Amino acid sequence: MHIVYKSLPRRRFGVELEVSNNVNKQWLGDVLKRYEASTSGRDVVITSGLKGWAETRQNTYWHVKYDSTCGPKGKGKDNGWEVASYIGWGRRDLTNISQAAGLLGLCGAEVNTNCGLHIHVDAGDLSATEMGVLLARWLKFEDILFGICDPSRTNNKYCRPLRQRWQLRSWRGYDPLAPDAFCRNIGPSDLSTHDNEDKKVSLNTVGWTTGQIAQSYSRKTVELRLPECRLELPHVLHWTSLILNFVDSCKGQSVGPDDLEPARSLREALVWLGFQGMGDEFFLFEKKLLDTKLWLLNKIAGVATGQAREAAELIEFVSKI
Repeated sequence: MHIVYKSLPRRRFGVELEVSNNVNKQWLGDVLKRYEASTSGRDVVITSGLKGWAETRQNTYWHVKYDSTCGPKGKGKDNGWEVASYIGWGRRDLTNISQAAGLLGLCGAEVNTNCGLHIHVDAGDLSATEMGVLLARWLKFEDILFGICDPSRTNNKYCRPLRQRWQLRSWRGYDPLAPDAFCRNIGPSDLSTHDNEDKKVSLNTVGWTTGQIAQSYSRKTVELRLPECRLELPHVLHWTSLILNFVDSCKGQSVGPDDLEPARSLREALVWLGFQGMGDEFFLFEKKLLDTKLWLLNKIAGVATGQAREAAELIEFVSKI
């Protein structure tokens, strides 16, 4: 048996919280300023003006801005707000950002079914081969992750499943020994900032793809757009840990899954997600990353899916270790 110790990957990340309009931008900014005054002391920038939207890149501060898509009535009818975290790195920043999200909820900020949680993870060090592996692996467990999300995320035009999006295109097939070709065949073709359908998927790779063309581009990320937004510390912390672990588990991989069909078991899905060893590997997790695995298993066990019983069995097994 080959024992592999796993801890939270040291990758840069940023979190975007979509918030309803029961409060205003200034209120959100003031709560964050009070929080930061007692913790890290980071700045909070509020983009002013009636619309007040601006792209956030390489920021060392919180950014509060207008969002046309996340009001309770929907785009074109009202608006909400986006709270973009500073660029984080490591457990301390993850805890700080998650605590701030929870505080916003405790202080009275609300979300609605149009609000999503978006998490950007730096993937600038991944090659086309590694990104092809990442995309192929994502297809193995994507449906399981949709199953633990709020029903509002299913058939949501802002986070459609990758499998569904790719069915709209023609590509020459899949070879597990050539994941770089897979990456090129099904990667995004539209790299624009606004109204880009290639961004509106569960796992958005427009940033990484742009960075392959323009090396000076500063946002070479993959973006998880799948989960609903909840202003709760565990929700933000565990989804961020999950996607950080997944992206990092694809680093150094050169061969993809044998096929692109959904995983046949939850255990197989956990392998592709980076939460279970492959072959003779046994993963030994640091406690907080183990907490994320248990959080995921409990979410799966709590929904009426084919994996619920297997999730309960795995929880029992982990609790005995």
